[in-house]
Amino acid sequence: MAAWKPKRARVAILCAAVALALSAALWSAFDDDRLVGTVARVVDGDTFQFAVRGGDVVNVRLWGIDAAERDEPGGSEATDYLRRLTTGRTLACERPPTGQNLDHWGRAVRLCRIDGRDVAEILLAAGHAEDVPDYSGGWYAAR
Repeated sequence: MAAWKPKRARVAILCAAVALALSAALWSAFDDDRLVGTVARVVDGDTFQFAVRGGDVVNVRLWGIDAAERDEPGGSEATDYLRRLTTGRTLACERPPTGQNLDHWGRAVRLCRIDGRDVAEILLAAGHAEDVPDYSGGWYAAR
């Protein structure tokens, strides 16, 4: 019986090491300070699935703003606007000035640009989102 416990411990350590290595590979895209790619699917007015170079797909939440959910008033318009804005275009998404990496849903929180223009600012100017100073730190109010 004594020989069984060390063997069980080695198996548990090996399993933990494999799990850690796999999770590190899976989450590596979230740790990149700058992601470049295209929008694979718009979820709503401030969230999309982002196909980054290398083939990974990352769920991205635009930093500092809030748009209506699809089933809320204005939600389908915000979703459609973001879809039209991003379809077929390359985006560069970077970690925001606040340094936030993931939100509580596990989405990468990023400040994204198309041709150098901040996507969140475009949504704000079009009336499809609002600034959330608790998250943006007043970034958009100061612009």
